[in-house]
Amino acid sequence: MVATLTISSYPTNGEPLLASEFGLNAIHSVWVSPLTGFTGGWDRTNSKLKCYWSGTASAVFNEVTNATNLGAVDVLVIGR
Repeated sequence: MVATLTISSYPTNGEPLLASEFGLNAIHSVWVSPLTGFTGGWDRTNSKLKCYWSGTASAVFNEVTNATNLGAVDVLVIGR
C-alpha cells in the first residue's frame, strides 16, 4: 500500500505505525520516498518508522530530532 503520512512532530526513536492503520494484519517493511529529503527505516521490533537525514558537514545520517515537523511523508508499506 502506498500512503501519505503527516508527521507534524516526529518523536524521538521513531513514529509508531500500526498495521491496522493500513488495513493490514502485519507490516513486513516500510520504505520512505527519497523525494521527502530524508531516508527511512522500519523498526519491526518496536513497530516504528525511523527517519534519518544528513544535515551535517560529515554527511553522516542521523535520526531526525525530536519534535521536527516532517510534514507529508510518502511511504510504501508492505504487509499482509
